[in-house]
This record gives sequence, structure tokens and C-alpha cells, in this order.
Amino acid sequence: MARTVVAVGVVAATAACSSGSSGGPKVATTTTTPVRPGTGTFTMSGRRLDLRVRMCTTDPGPATDPTATREFLLEATGADSGTTYTVRVTRFRSNTGQGGTTFTETADLLSGSGSDVKGLEARRSSSKGRWIDLLDRAARRPLIDRRGDRVRVSGRFGPQGVSEGDRGIYPAVLDARCP
Repeated sequence: MARTVVAVGVVAATAACSSGSSGGPKVATTTTTPVRPGTGTFTMSGRRLDLRVRMCTTDPGPATDPTATREFLLEATGADSGTTYTVRVTRFRSNTGQGGTTFTETADLLSGSGSDVKGLEARRSSSKGRWIDLLDRAARRPLIDRRGDRVRVSGRFGPQGVSEGDRGIYPAVLDARCP
């Protein structure tokens, strides 16, 4: 599934504001309103998308890969300018037996369905205690910060396959509370 920059709503405002730099425009690092249980906000380039958190689970889900286990899943939806967006946040733990445990954390902002899905993603992985983020090589800690029912993601989002220095990378913040 290829993910490209969504040309409407929240992401369109981001693309319009871009100065062409790899890091994109600055984004607020905190929300200005308190987040209630079952709600959230996704903020990018000063635009805020209000979300309804539909699911938070630590259930590992169906076993599709014997070396990876899902440790967390959050799914939320919101709408802007007539377009519905889905936000999905996951954390997987894997161990192939070849060098310790690896964690992979991903946050996606998606629109469309089936083969027409478009969006942006932030992804960070750790191996042997070191975090790696191809969109932010200075990152040194997890992408996902979970404290009780609160979930916060603060990172750089871009189309799948880009890396730091490429166009189309934007900082964004997700603040949400599980229902």
C-alpha cells in the first residue's frame, strides 16, 4: 500500500505552508485544550484535527508473524473539510533470536480506503536500547509516550519511503486519551 501526501484537509494546509525545508514548518508541542477520555487531537502546521478514539488495546491481536507481537494499538477518526481521517498508532515487539528484542512504533494519518489509501507516517525502531528514526536522526527516545490512558506521539511525519532531508516531512503531535 503506497502512502503519498494527502492533498486535502489537514495535510494540504501543511503542504501549502511548507518553506521547502526538510523539517517543514514548526508545530505546537502541546494542545491548548484538555483532552477528554475517548477524544484526541492531531496537530500539524498549526492546524488541529479533533479525533474520536475508537479503540485502545494491549491485546496482541491475530498472530501473523511468529517473531513479532503487537503491544499496543490506538485507532481514532476525525474529519476536516469533508474528508475523514484515520489515525493509527502501533507498537510491536519482535525477537528473531538473532540479537535481542526490537521495538517498532508507528503512527499513521490516513484517508481513503482500499487501494486509494493515502497518508503520512512516523516510524521509530529501537535495537539494543538505541532509537532509530529515518525522518529525525536526532531522535533518542520512543515515538509513543503512554501514561495511563493518555497517549502522546510527537515526531516527524512523511510519505512512506522518505528520509530526513527529503521534501514532504512535517512535525506533528497527537494527544489522545483512551476510552
